[in-house]
Amino acid sequence: MWKPFGCEFKETSLTAIFPSGATIKFSHMEREDDKQSWQGSQMTFVAFDECAHFTESQVFYMLSRLRSKSKVKPYMRMTCNPEYSDHWLYKFVKPYLDLSTGIPDRSKSAKTRYMLNLDGKIHLAENRKELVDQFGANIRPKTFSFIAGNCYDNQILLKNNPDYISNLEAMDRVQRERLLLGSWHASLAGSGYFQRSNCDLVSPFSVPKRIRTVRAWDLAVTEPSEVNPNPDWTAGVKMSLCDDGFFYVEHSTKFRHNPHLVQEKILQTANIDGRGCFVSIPKDPGAQGKIAYQMWTRPLIASGFKVKEAKTRKGKLERFMGFANACENGLVRVVKGDWNDEFFAQLEIFDGSGKTKDDIVDSCSDSYNFLVSGRKLPDNFKLTMPSELGKTNPFNF
Repeated sequence: MWKPFGCEFKETSLTAIFPSGATIKFSHMEREDDKQSWQGSQMTFVAFDECAHFTESQVFYMLSRLRSKSKVKPYMRMTCNPEYSDHWLYKFVKPYLDLSTGIPDRSKSAKTRYMLNLDGKIHLAENRKELVDQFGANIRPKTFSFIAGNCYDNQILLKNNPDYISNLEAMDRVQRERLLLGSWHASLAGSGYFQRSNCDLVSPFSVPKRIRTVRAWDLAVTEPSEVNPNPDWTAGVKMSLCDDGFFYVEHSTKFRHNPHLVQEKILQTANIDGRGCFVSIPKDPGAQGKIAYQMWTRPLIASGFKVKEAKTRKGKLERFMGFANACENGLVRVVKGDWNDEFFAQLEIFDGSGKTKDDIVDSCSDSYNFLVSGRKLPDNFKLTMPSELGKTNPFNF
């Protein structure tokens, strides 16, 4: 392709050399540490093919290598296929999507947005002023944009391969929605354990009288770093059992901080939830688990909150099955909020294998198990339609 421009290609080093002396090098970054081989590099252009296969720290490290004494303004380009909505790329793509389907909204495509990376934390905004108002006038945010495309845009491909669309249509549902339609919300339905379609979305103002409310926490105390760019999250799910017999998932949050800030954030959240909301903290077996539990609960108890322990002896999947079964039987409603997509996405891909993040899953399991602890459905209870419940309470509180 480049030979007409006088380009010479060195196969041994995978480098294209142009008459001007400009070079383009092809390489890989299979392991996290491979990024270090680019230390000291100065580049005007970096391109990632299938960037979803790379880590966030790899991409941002290469972003730091964009520097040059030439008059060419350095820039980066990346291509990708849709991934799960808990992927690190999703936060960049989300503003360009139709959030009901996860499919790119062409009217938003290519609009410039702003990004600021402060101490490893990414802040995104629609315009520069939003970031300046929050962090001061001395910041230097970078711009980015997302350009939507799918196979229908590739006319040459379709002309040369007329069966390509048929091949995509023949794939399983998830791959078909991703590769044919470009949906970022397409995901396996939790290997059969959870489907978001089983949960009705309701207004926060429609939640009836609460019988019992709890926010259960799954704890983690590691902040992202170059050594560990994707540690576990601290996650907390607030759930209520109401007098109409339904469980209402009212809120979900997650964050990554050091122990002191995690403890501070949990206390702040408890103050927002109110004194009527129980706080569930996991307690691992053994002496160390007891000491850790006391450390986490002491400030909550001193502030007047009702704290309960969540024992972690059971496997993650076993703990989750009660909530999944309640959803399958139409007993769970989810309050509408900007956290919904993240909440649903993690529950849908959870299969108990430990290969995906499960922080929200664990906190959701503990919230549900706390609400039903020591209670069970009556033997004669059978749910056919939610309307048949009326004002009865099948849990006999």
